[in-house]
Amino acid sequence: MTSKFDLENYSEVELGELIKEAEKLKASKAVQTKINAYEQLLEIAKGVGLSLDELIQFGQENSKKEPKKVVEPKYRNKTNPDETWTGRGKHPKWLVNELANGKNLSDFLI
Repeated sequence: MTSKFDLENYSEVELGELIKEAEKLKASKAVQTKINAYEQLLEIAKGVGLSLDELIQFGQENSKKEPKKVVEPKYRNKTNPDETWTGRGKHPKWLVNELANGKNLSDFLI
């Protein structure tokens, strides 16, 4: 990437000052961006006859994700009935061992 500025002739001190000024300007612009966004949101809320708090509350209440559905197990360990598997994801160790010993997956269907 080529630079717009010829920085080669700057001293280390001058470059340090330039960096400080650039960081101040960057922070100031970040604040201004937030102020502008806030003002836009206020205008939108006002335009639909609501307060910004009402819009935010609505968004929070309606953006909650539905809880994951519990998937019933399809397979059960014959020697330890507490060990089950839904059939999703990796095979559990108990099932891997049983399959390695010559059993079939269908042997463990619930």
